[in-house]
Amino acid sequence: MKLASGPARIGSTKAAGVTIGLGSDGEKENNALDLFEEMELASRLQKVTTLDPIIGDPWDMLAVASIDAARAPGLDGVTGSLEAGNAAEELFERRRAVLAAEGRSPGDGAPPPGRDAEVPA
Repeated sequence: MKLASGPARIGSTKAAGVTIGLGSDGEKENNALDLFEEMELASRLQKVTTLDPIIGDPWDMLAVASIDAARAPGLDGVTGSLEAGNAAEELFERRRAVLAAEGRSPGDGAPPPGRDAEVPA
């Protein structure tokens, strides 16, 4: 939004067969390196620009920020999914530890805890 170039048309672009990857490229562009914030913002922008409450589903945004983001440069065999040995698994396990400490589980429907700064290293 800082560049005023408008939101990406994620739904129609993916429907055309293009792999879309969402990332956080630097604090100069978005004031943070918070991928969860980027997913939330991307989801909301899809809804408001298309006037479609279905588009920008959180699970779709998670895929765009994980496996699709890894697939775009050809890294889907190394990261981007929660599989043993993949780098993304480590982050998931750390978030699971935060949830467990709060007495919650990833599938209980509760919102995720905080932002990345609250995930233990």
